[in-house]
Amino acid sequence: MPKLQAKEIKLNEHEKTILNQMKKGTHTEQHLKKRSEIILRASAGESRRSISRSIKMEKGSVREWRNRYASANEEL
Repeated sequence: MPKLQAKEIKLNEHEKTILNQMKKGTHTEQHLKKRSEIILRASAGESRRSISRSIKMEKGSVREWRNRYASANEEL
């Protein structure tokens, strides 16, 4: 079975700042913190497996949020 290539995530400085604020926010809901961390780690080139292990989330969920972000970013 061929290995799927993850969509590349590129963030500008403004996007990184916003995602870091969400990740560290004391009033940010936990699911938003995890999603922010997924995108930040993916943009740094970290693998889906590594991300899922470090934030204790299923690989499929990591893939889903990574793909959703990439797709939404393409539409902008």
